[in-house]
Amino acid sequence: MVRAPVAVTDKKVVPSDMHAHRFSDEIAIAVAFQNKSAKTLWGVKGTLVFKDIFGDLIKTPASRSTAESVPDRRTCGTDRWINQFRAADVKLAQTPQDKLKVTWEPDTYLFSDGTSLKAPSSE
Repeated sequence: MVRAPVAVTDKKVVPSDMHAHRFSDEIAIAVAFQNKSAKTLWGVKGTLVFKDIFGDLIKTPASRSTAESVPDRRTCGTDRWINQFRAADVKLAQTPQDKLKVTWEPDTYLFSDGTSLKAPSSE
């Protein structure tokens, strides 16, 4: 799998709030990546991999995708609910942002001209 570095620009725990229809705590993560192509990027799909400072895997949440115009530099976010009974969820929520190593495993990039670029698989 092709891996690309990303920068986590924000990570916070959003507490549950039944009035906001959020029935469990969530983790909100904003990441920044750079479009180095000459084309306008329209959508991305891939997986964020979180590791601790020793390189041990904390969590690999589900794929992240967006379908909106992406300028040269882009920050996108993802929200995931925290399962308090899963050690990986709790560890990701409690690990300070500066102690995380984050890698982006791209799957597909969609461009505004209708073309796409798929990452080669390791299979």
